[in-house]
Amino acid sequence: MATLERNFEQTIAFYQLEGVVLELARTTSLLERTNRELRRKFRQVGSFGSEIGAKVAVYLQVSRLNGA
Repeated sequence: MATLERNFEQTIAFYQLEGVVLELARTTSLLERTNRELRRKFRQVGSFGSEIGAKVAVYLQVSRLNGA
């Protein structure tokens, strides 16, 4: 409890983040975050019409997460 009281401002700093920065801060591992976003995208689409469509979806998600 003493640590929480001493560093309270640092503890709640997470809640001041917005947008993509907040999304990236939710996990400590970029790989975990990338996999989570890809699974979410694949669930939204259901199935792709071609292999190229799937590759494009992966590329777009990874590019977005990398800030491109």
